[in-house]
Amino acid sequence: MGNKKLLVQASDGYFFEQFSKSPEPEEDPPGQDNQLTIVKLSINDNNERLYDLYVETLYTIVHKIGRSSPIPETQLIKYAKDAFQIDGQYHQKLLDKAMKEKPPIVLLNVHLLEARDLIAKDINGFSDPFAMMGIIPDQRRISDIGEENSGDEGLAEDLGTPASPKDKKTLNPKWNEKFQLFVDDVEKDMFHLDIWDHDDEDRSVLDAVASLNQVSGLKGIGRYFKEITQSARASDNDFVDDFLGAVTLRIADIPSSGLEEWFDLEKRSEKSEVSGKVKLKLWLSTREERSDEIDDLMDVKQHIELIRQFALQEIRISGAPVSFYQGNLPETATTILHQHAIQGDLTELHQAMCHWLAYSAMLNIGISYAFLYDILTKLISLWAPLALDKDEENMLGESFIMFDNYCKSFLLEHRQKINVKKRSQVDSFANMIRCLKLLRDSPLYSKCVIYQKSLDEDLNHVLRESANKYFNDKVKEFQNDESPCTEFHDIVRSLIKACHKFTNFDPIFKTYAGIDYCDITYREFDRLLNDYICAEMMSEKKKDLKTSLMSIPEDEHSLNMVLKVHFALSEFKSFRVPKQKYRLDNLEWDTTFDRAICKWMDIARTKAFARVDLACQLDAQIQITANEVRHTSSYVDICHIVEQMLSAWDRMEVKDVCLRAELTEKLVQCICKIAEYYIDRVMAQLATDGFCGQLQPFLPPALVNIFCAAINNCEQVRRTLIVGEKLRLDELLDAYKLKTHKEPKWRANIDKDLETCEKFIGEQIDCTIDRMSRRQLPQLKKHVFHLAWSPAACPVDQALKPLTDM
Repeated sequence: MGNKKLLVQASDGYFFEQFSKSPEPEEDPPGQDNQLTIVKLSINDNNERLYDLYVETLYTIVHKIGRSSPIPETQLIKYAKDAFQIDGQYHQKLLDKAMKEKPPIVLLNVHLLEARDLIAKDINGFSDPFAMMGIIPDQRRISDIGEENSGDEGLAEDLGTPASPKDKKTLNPKWNEKFQLFVDDVEKDMFHLDIWDHDDEDRSVLDAVASLNQVSGLKGIGRYFKEITQSARASDNDFVDDFLGAVTLRIADIPSSGLEEWFDLEKRSEKSEVSGKVKLKLWLSTREERSDEIDDLMDVKQHIELIRQFALQEIRISGAPVSFYQGNLPETATTILHQHAIQGDLTELHQAMCHWLAYSAMLNIGISYAFLYDILTKLISLWAPLALDKDEENMLGESFIMFDNYCKSFLLEHRQKINVKKRSQVDSFANMIRCLKLLRDSPLYSKCVIYQKSLDEDLNHVLRESANKYFNDKVKEFQNDESPCTEFHDIVRSLIKACHKFTNFDPIFKTYAGIDYCDITYREFDRLLNDYICAEMMSEKKKDLKTSLMSIPEDEHSLNMVLKVHFALSEFKSFRVPKQKYRLDNLEWDTTFDRAICKWMDIARTKAFARVDLACQLDAQIQITANEVRHTSSYVDICHIVEQMLSAWDRMEVKDVCLRAELTEKLVQCICKIAEYYIDRVMAQLATDGFCGQLQPFLPPALVNIFCAAINNCEQVRRTLIVGEKLRLDELLDAYKLKTHKEPKWRANIDKDLETCEKFIGEQIDCTIDRMSRRQLPQLKKHVFHLAWSPAACPVDQALKPLTDM
């Protein structure tokens, strides 16, 4: 049945189907679904730089500092070797090179924050506390340092023992001072801090600190502490001095991540009276002796490359698309990165900056925008003015501009690159806009990027430029000098396809950027299409759009193309915002299209009757599972013709109300004639099959099936005559009265035509059923007689069977 239906439709080149509904949009291209996987391990093609980075990684592992992860050094080295894909022989060579390099200088960073609940040493009930600190070589206690030991040279001449400013008249000082101390032996050295009360009247401990630069070796330190001890007498009472408490801590106990906590103050001796706590922030870092030619940003750049190298390794191992990666690294990788950060004295802000710089550079291989959004959020939250130096801000500024330009470049071709039927691509696009909005609105962007426009201004410009590029590309793609009408139709259809994507893109821009994507894009399309039409109307080519549209088409193909242009323009205008003005409003093609519609109506009538004839010729029984109602294929074709004509008419949109009323009446007459013609053909075929011949008391089953199918076909066609709502007759009636102020005769004519047609079909059905009834009456009487007068002759079920069969 399906093949025969297609044969009927194909007999006239699908004349009705091409107008009845808008063509289905073409399938979107696959788009960039960010489902790339890593095959090649490194995106750094410079082997020399890669090997240098590997040596730096090994150097970081070998000179690990601070109490950190218990992962063995060999396991860290193995991970690095796998991540860089270095073969065994070359690995050993590079490891030897790293081992031979001079170890870094270890630094202890001390942030002296505050103290509380100190002992009052002054007569006014307060103290003037200050702190001094230093590194104790080997494992000596501060009490032992007063003894001279000529055999130990623990401190270099330039190390020193720094002291904080005094905080006057307080027992809860707040210093907020930072210091940096050199550590000679991380495993054995100790950090020591003293808190003293400053005495303005006598020579005090703070004055003694002034002699610090004269200290050389432990002998000098011994004399220095003796001087401190002598100056620390507040009176003749040996039990009262300026000492307020001390803290001693093993360097080896400081975690690699640093620590920040309150420390209980310790006594210097049994005679000392102390109380309270001091809050310190301590962390380790290193300093390498580098030449002046080495870049100050070397540690930052190495950290960036290291993050990328480890990320690529994890992506490769997982085998998953790059867009699935969310920054999850194994403990071995995070340990190496952590060590590299503290050895390079990279703060949490610096590390967040390195993560952004590393991952934002991986956009071209499909890194997730949602992941970048999280990284950027952290970076912005950690940043504060003056937290980064100028070179670091310039690095960030360059990456922000790169990201900005990448997003703009993608926006220029977002229609071609995104398949809106793939949710993953639409979500990725939404996250890109969200990330761009976060970046552009941040104070960090304003600080790092000078001379920028507002995001709204930039997006408006890019969206208009994108629409312009899309339009010009389609003009080139569909250029057709032989058929300007076809070229114009294809261009408009491509714009409609783009407009259908408004529902996917507009919510994204409104939600995350606060701009109206639909209005910006549609108005640009409207302007470009209007300019195109104006240029074509002024063309002097032999075959141009003006000639094709202004003249009445002589052949069917040209007529069809003019109507397709009309339908395409109408559909394009359906994307407008109501009650707003557009440039295409000035287009005066209504008369041209109305003339084409009139001519189409005449052709459609001829095509419809031809289809009825073919449908009757190809008529066949329809096999419907679990349904005993008989039909044939012809009624499907006839109902389809009527539906297609009504759908096509609904898209015609004749602008002249009077002409629309006239053509509507003509369309209804055509539909009624088609229905009557089909009923005549059905009844004629029924007669040919022997139903209307001499009355026989018995009808063969095949003829009964033909009879049932004919009656059902006629009934189905009769139901298609309920067309008032589909033709929107009430709406047309109101418009007609408003324009003409007359009582319309066409509405009465339409109702009369429909009533007459329905009556005709009903009479044909009744007449046929009556003939069938009269034919069956003698047999019916006979069976009833036998059942009534001799019920005992046979079982009741057997006696009733002939009646139920009839």
